[in-house]
Amino acid sequence: MNNLNTVLVEGLLTRDPERLASSSETVACRLPIANNRYYVTQKDGRWKQDTSFFNVTVFGPVADACMRFLKRGRGVRVVGRLKQFRYEEGGIRRERVTIMAEHIEFAPEKKTEKEEIPDAGRLPGEVQTSANIEELKAQAEAESVAEPEEPETRVETGDPDPDVSPDRTADDDSDAPF
Repeated sequence: MNNLNTVLVEGLLTRDPERLASSSETVACRLPIANNRYYVTQKDGRWKQDTSFFNVTVFGPVADACMRFLKRGRGVRVVGRLKQFRYEEGGIRRERVTIMAEHIEFAPEKKTEKEEIPDAGRLPGEVQTSANIEELKAQAEAESVAEPEEPETRVETGDPDPDVSPDRTADDDSDAPF
């Protein structure tokens, strides 16, 4: 029986994906991811941010898709396993842990303000007229200065309308649910 080794991490890419040199024809790339965790401290009750950085290694067609579609700042969700590498560098024994991705989901691309608001010159259809701000301000001031109309008063005489229930008056909308 294998021991359980599964990781699920969400975060933002800190750099564009890097193609890894591979002796085989398999495409491989590395995704550096930053994961933010927010919490409230017990000491002063303030929000704190804790950021962790992970290197994710991807192989095969998924790596090719990552190289084509992912850029710095894009959100990803990675499901994979941990892989520990041990090596010596300059006589010093070192260890590194990497996430070996088995599944990656790309977050939707965030649109910039220019992309979200289309240019009026490029809109299809009729040319839109522009409004004069000064005219709009003058019109709004004229409407606010005008005297308000007095509500119409009604005096009822005689017997009430037999079609109107005692809870409603003749002015009520008969289609209203309440």
